[in-house]
Amino acid sequence: MQYQPGRRRDAINHPNSVEVVDGRLIITTSSQGGETPTTGMIRTKKEFLYGYFETKVRFQKHQGHWSAMWLQSSIINQFLTPTQGGVEFDIFEYRANQPDIIQTALHWGGYGDNHQIQKQLSEISNNTENPWYIIGGLWTEAGWKVYINGNKYAEFDHPVSSQFQYIVLSLEVSKWAGEIPKNQFQDSVEFDYIRVYGEFK
Repeated sequence: MQYQPGRRRDAINHPNSVEVVDGRLIITTSSQGGETPTTGMIRTKKEFLYGYFETKVRFQKHQGHWSAMWLQSSIINQFLTPTQGGVEFDIFEYRANQPDIIQTALHWGGYGDNHQIQKQLSEISNNTENPWYIIGGLWTEAGWKVYINGNKYAEFDHPVSSQFQYIVLSLEVSKWAGEIPKNQFQDSVEFDYIRVYGEFK
């Protein structure tokens, strides 16, 4: 995995925000005394073309930031057509201010005036006794599907990327996820594993 540093949205990605503890990857958001929050984002060095991408994840608890697992194309801004430029595939985005909802989305056409998006919202059970979720994204030439704990929750048949893409794991900060508490806080998303079944380079 490769760390992604620098300012993003309302936080600063900092290497100390990403760690591996007992085999689990943990990304932590923290804020002190009104300072700009720090958080983390990493990506795979390898890129993949089609396949099944699965994680076992325990979500953050507080509002103000959202966790995500997504596939991204390194050339998405170079071409308007999704087959040439690729498609950002948000396998899941989770916000604690909507604890029973997971969003899945596709982005294509770059991130300028031609940007396009389609999304689906899926209801999940918020089980405090077993807070771990197994979430998988299937990418084929026929489209995209998302599975949560073995059940299909979302499906898109277009547009489909035919470009190699990399995996991103992130915990981002934005008002889209609710207001960040002004007092000091710290929260984390934990990934127990990431498994990939597909072609890579």
